[in-house]
Amino acid sequence: QGSDKVTVPYLKASVLAVMERHNADKGLIVVDYLQRWARQIPSQREFRLVVSALSSELRTLSESLKTPVIAIASQNRGNNKEEPNMNRLRESGDLEYDGDSIIFLSGQPGSLSSEDRQLSLSLLKNRFGNTGDLKLSFRPSTGIMYEISNL
Repeated sequence: QGSDKVTVPYLKASVLAVMERHNADKGLIVVDYLQRWARQIPSQREFRLVVSALSSELRTLSESLKTPVIAIASQNRGNNKEEPNMNRLRESGDLEYDGDSIIFLSGQPGSLSSEDRQLSLSLLKNRFGNTGDLKLSFRPSTGIMYEISNL
């Protein structure tokens, strides 16, 4: 749970304690979501600079622990019919620089009914390989996503 008491050094100490307790040489850190955490950090700086600094600290944390960090971030509001692009990264172009991979999940908004919704998962940046898109179907009643076959 995020609060102004959670800092990157605090997170590092917590992760190291869990890794030690489980005798693990790496873990997985998921930040949900980056801009909300940044809003909790007291600062006189412009908000985009706070997001940028937090992104950079998380990259350093990932490298020092040799542990992946998944940082969920919001997109700029735009037309849902637009293709995802790096300009939609909200509050910071530095997210593009710091991330090894940038993935957008997009689709038409819908209700939480049982009707499946079509989504697109777009890997726009992959420092270690290919990029591309996957068409997905999301079933809100179960929370399950599955790939739509191209057959």
